[in-house]
Amino acid sequence: MNLNKKATIVSIIIFLFVSIAVSATLKPFNSTESNAIDDKESEIVLKPEETIQLYEEDTLFIEDEVNEDEIDVLIESEPIYIIDNFSDVYYGKVQAEAEEKVFRKGWVAIYDKKSDQELIKIYSNELAFDLHDNKVKANISYLPYGEQSLIHYQDYNFDGTKDLAIMDGQYGCYHGPSFKIYLANDRAFSHNEDFSKLTHGNCGMLDVDPDEEVIVTMTKSGCCWHQVSEYIVEQNIPKKVYIKTRDEMTTTIETLVDGKWEKEVLEQ
Repeated sequence: MNLNKKATIVSIIIFLFVSIAVSATLKPFNSTESNAIDDKESEIVLKPEETIQLYEEDTLFIEDEVNEDEIDVLIESEPIYIIDNFSDVYYGKVQAEAEEKVFRKGWVAIYDKKSDQELIKIYSNELAFDLHDNKVKANISYLPYGEQSLIHYQDYNFDGTKDLAIMDGQYGCYHGPSFKIYLANDRAFSHNEDFSKLTHGNCGMLDVDPDEEVIVTMTKSGCCWHQVSEYIVEQNIPKKVYIKTRDEMTTTIETLVDGKWEKEVLEQ
């Protein structure tokens, strides 16, 4: 073999080696370590069976593709339950797959009592709810892992008017319930992604302290890592101001003071 052929072969081998090495260092777009999408107004066009994945801070916000027509056909013979124990102005309905399933495809809707007008309707691949004397009840919230209703009617932004939280699936910690939150404004409701996001990845519904005007979330991993976060509300946006993280060895407390985070680490 002459020198030119040998040089060519060596060059090809080096090129292939470098290409493989570079490819191995690249991370996919949906890596949870970074890739935050800051533009909340960005429109995402979905392809069939595609999944939305949005990242902000450490919270993973996921919504599975839902085929509404398919769900309607699947549940057309199932009973529709009226949810009427949470408001003098509104009531809800739910229709879902047979009761023997833990997670059921179906929908939840909110109606105006005076006009019977449908105001909100959410389809989901995984609703979970219990019957109480063959009725579905709202505003049950046994945090973090107990029964949680499909509908919660509570003031989340501390403006004196009750808002709505409606189950949208099981995107909470350990495949627990998650919710879309709609803030009330002049007898209308607007979906608020910032509040909704707090129920995705955390354990259970938001814990609201109306006296202190603080929202509390909790999440965990395994037996020995727990984190509690507290939020205040500024201009209808929840703002994190306190984090307490506990593991086997330490408890770390982080507090937002004058716009800067202060950290204290305590040995167990």
